Amino acid sequence: MKEATTVSTAEQNTFGRKFRNGLTKKLVSLKRRPQIIPILLLCVTCMVYTFNLTAHSNAAIYVTDSLIALYVFIITLCSMLTVFSYMNAYSKGKRNLPMLVVCLIMLAIQIVLDVVCYSIYMNEITNLGTPLTLDVVNAINGSVAHLVFLAISTLAVVLLPVYHKLILKIPTQVDDEEGDNMDDNAGEISSEDDDLDDDDLD
Repeated sequence: MKEATTVSTAEQNTFGRKFRNGLTKKLVSLKRRPQIIPILLLCVTCMVYTFNLTAHSNAAIYVTDSLIALYVFIITLCSMLTVFSYMNAYSKGKRNLPMLVVCLIMLAIQIVLDVVCYSIYMNEITNLGTPLTLDVVNAINGSVAHLVFLAISTLAVVLLPVYHKLILKIPTQVDDEEGDNMDDNAGEISSEDDDLDDDDLD
């Protein structure tokens, strides 16, 4: 009975150590490539609008403003290009400022056009008697949701140097199978990463 308990405890300890090591390695990778956070958020933001694209297209049928279809097309195009432009901004490990500016411009375009589309929908319903169909409701809710994710993604892009420094302050320690420890502290990742932190992400 004692042997079984000992084996079970050892297995739990092994699993816990592997889990901690895996989590720590992910954190070390995040310290070296913090731009993965904005990239993931931009991808989610793009998917949020893409999933509501059918509702926007159908809602345009009930709206008298003929430009709303163009607005939807521009938002969709910018939503996709924003992801690629930001990925290219850090494609070689160093910040490409022109591509970063392009990314921010397209984020701003999406925010403005989302607000315009929302205003058109509300004006059509309130003043022009446009029927409040399911597609119109989904289009309005989709615009609001997209605006929220756009705001979060924009903050993630702009504030990357700030929260990257906070991530670097988190101590990380990886235990190997022999019980030795390998310390990866904020400033000890590598000299190249330090240059990236100070020069390329600020």
